[in-house]
Amino acid sequence: PEEAIFIVDESHLISDNYHQSIDLRFGSGKLLKDFIEFADLKNSKRKIIFVGDSFQLSIGKKEESALNPEYLVDEYNFEAKAFQLLDKDKKSAIVDEGLKAINCIRNQTFNNLKFEISDSLETLSRGELKGRIENSLKSSSSSHILCYSNFDAQKVNFWIKNSILKNGTDLKKDDLVIFGKNIRVEDENDPFAEPKKIFNGQFGKIVSVSNTITKAEKLITPLTFREVTINLQESNHTLSFLSLENFRLSDKGELSKEEIISYKILLAQLAEKELDNFKNDKYHVDEELKDLLQKLADGKRVKTKVSRKIQRALSNMPATDYYKFKNAAQLRFGWALTIHKSMSYKWDEIFFNVETGGGKTNETYFKWIYTGLIRATSKVSLINYTTISPFYKVDLNPSIPSSSNGKDLFYIADKSIDLISMNKEVADKYNFTDDDFKSSLLQLHQFIEGKLASNKISINSINHPNYQELYELNGSSGETATISIYYNKKGQFKMPSLMKSQPKEFGEELLNILKAENAIDDFDFIKDNWRSSAYSQLNEALKEQDLTISYIIQAPYKDTVQLVRSDDKLTVDLYYDGDGFFSTISVLSSTEPSLWSDFQIVINNLKDCNGL
Repeated sequence: PEEAIFIVDESHLISDNYHQSIDLRFGSGKLLKDFIEFADLKNSKRKIIFVGDSFQLSIGKKEESALNPEYLVDEYNFEAKAFQLLDKDKKSAIVDEGLKAINCIRNQTFNNLKFEISDSLETLSRGELKGRIENSLKSSSSSHILCYSNFDAQKVNFWIKNSILKNGTDLKKDDLVIFGKNIRVEDENDPFAEPKKIFNGQFGKIVSVSNTITKAEKLITPLTFREVTINLQESNHTLSFLSLENFRLSDKGELSKEEIISYKILLAQLAEKELDNFKNDKYHVDEELKDLLQKLADGKRVKTKVSRKIQRALSNMPATDYYKFKNAAQLRFGWALTIHKSMSYKWDEIFFNVETGGGKTNETYFKWIYTGLIRATSKVSLINYTTISPFYKVDLNPSIPSSSNGKDLFYIADKSIDLISMNKEVADKYNFTDDDFKSSLLQLHQFIEGKLASNKISINSINHPNYQELYELNGSSGETATISIYYNKKGQFKMPSLMKSQPKEFGEELLNILKAENAIDDFDFIKDNWRSSAYSQLNEALKEQDLTISYIIQAPYKDTVQLVRSDDKLTVDLYYDGDGFFSTISVLSSTEPSLWSDFQIVINNLKDCNGL
């Protein structure tokens, strides 16, 4: 109709990704392009509504997806509007956990992913795997195992056959298989029926298997077939047809280039064997083919055209060998699948191996893990699960800390870092001069500001005589004080002394605050949100070792942190990258070696936490 509205669900699977099978291409090979041409929006009042989940994995490039309005505008000159649907208030526990990955994608931060372990989402150790999967295979509930690659899925499927079913690696009765391409099959029990269509992604169970049929004559590589009888799960039809063993045994889940060429050669050979049947009118010959056959008899160079025409005709003749071999099924064992292969399914339970062998701190991985999680309706069992945190990539420098009593000095600056560009606003406000000490004095400012902030004391001004800093400070009720701090060329600052105060008690209280080893619990002063959150997480873990954070000096891509336990101090450098991860931790000094050992335990726990 002229004013039809097309509503296309699961549109994240619709794109202009090019696809064709071994010898057949539908339309242009681009599904989105063909559908848009069919809808003919430009010459009608029709509209299309694409509905999908842009956070799931897509087919092909996400830039060419039906859910990308910019692509629809640029490629097809349409007026396109996009709307983000709100997350439901009431959702399953599994979807709720999946939304954690979505929120990271929305914020483009991939340094934090930790699932809440519950009855709906649990982790499995290696020792629990076999028993749980075996029980699942025997139960009536639907379940599947999800993996990253076809190689991984193949390995798991063979493990199931060898360790649980104990029936070897070959096709055997009751094996679960999945189809890798569309085929048409005659129903031998109903010769008058249309051929049954079996679609890519359908499941079936093996009923019987014949011996192998090997084709090798004039082929680049041998092709092996066998006749199988399979009961289709969805329709309950039992059908017999050939299976291409090369596909089933492929680690990559696809035919090699040599196998594809050999398959085309084999089909051409089978078509050529039928040539006399067309010449002798045993098979129906239309006018076009009759004309081509005559030209072939006259010596014209039309052999390729004749072959293509004959192959098209034989594709609809179920009694021929050509039809049987062309419709050979591409089967894989079906207990374990890749996430891509599983995308159109839902099961009661999934066993999800979340290890990919590659990077996990990127948008593709977060989409992948979200897509896998929501394949389950009731339960997810995670395999090889580890949490992702800002400490996920960190390396601990194994050096031994230098011993320092650290008690006669107020603060020791790091002379190797430059804080000038990072603290330009502070430098301008308090008239820090451009000299060799500027970075050290800015570090001192951070150190003092961290101690004063929680006590509602502010810095009014700073004067900079030679080798001396004079801080004028204001209390929340109008109190004032001036303190003096001397330093040397090494960036070592002596204990502060009181110059004057009003009232006197304020100055005494102020010195106590500055000299005390205060514990930081509020990290809002950290310049990056991810680091602020990471320090809150670290602080909670440190409490288990009776360690507290007394100060954090921020430099570009490095924080210098002092930790305290009783009268002992540990000073470390935490280096970080631009992607939201700490990269290296080095120790600077410690008054007690055990502090460094205990701190390493805390970091390793944060790094290796696996949710168990």
